[in-house]
Amino acid sequence: MPKGYLIYNSVESKILVSDINKIDSLTTHKGKIVLDNDLKNISYGKKITTTKGKFYYVLKPAYKDIISKINRTTNTINSKDIAHILVNTSINKGSKVLEIGLGSGAFSLFLSHFINKPILSLDVSFKNIKNALNNIKKYGDINCVLALLIKDEQKKVPIKYKEYFDCIIIDLPEPYIYLELILNVLKSGGDLVFVVPNIEQVKESRNIFSKYGFVYFRTYEIIERQWLIRDVGSRPYEKYLNHSLFLTFAKKVDNS
Repeated sequence: MPKGYLIYNSVESKILVSDINKIDSLTTHKGKIVLDNDLKNISYGKKITTTKGKFYYVLKPAYKDIISKINRTTNTINSKDIAHILVNTSINKGSKVLEIGLGSGAFSLFLSHFINKPILSLDVSFKNIKNALNNIKKYGDINCVLALLIKDEQKKVPIKYKEYFDCIIIDLPEPYIYLELILNVLKSGGDLVFVVPNIEQVKESRNIFSKYGFVYFRTYEIIERQWLIRDVGSRPYEKYLNHSLFLTFAKKVDNS
């Protein structure tokens, strides 16, 4: 389960805390919450009171709460897109997953709660890796992710071709630059997922991968709109997730 505490009053007034034992107080526009020794040992579901007499509840955070608050050094895949990956692949608790493009660690953080094996994540930026591992340590289990640095512009990857993965997820504008690696380490019947920002990149990538034994292509754009429910005047919530990226799924087959 994700680590942390969601201190909740309303959709507009909530605070995500990774470790309630490391802070003495929280300041909100509804008053200050003083975290004495009794509150620091409080369990989920309990009610706490601010200095202005307003109530907050201590909740177990949802994955979406965490993903929206992690520290970002690059564009981060949204929770709406991450969830779609699980239902469009064959990933299960025994799957072996390779991620190319660790980014801020959002996907690895989420997926690590659903599979038993460590996720192997690659990135060309040491800064990204350091930040992502800090995010994962803060809200999850650092032992569930093995992050490796791709050291140079030649895209030399520090894994052996005898490794076989059930799923490869690539969050890069040109996923086909790792075509040779993918062909060598993705199992026959395995899932390929690539995440790109525009439709022309989708078309080019699909055309290339289709020539090398990939079938069952599906491309999605996920749009999510939350509603604000009131007694009078219910309406869509002002902040909603429109286009962020395109997700494409495919299966590798053996054409030999």
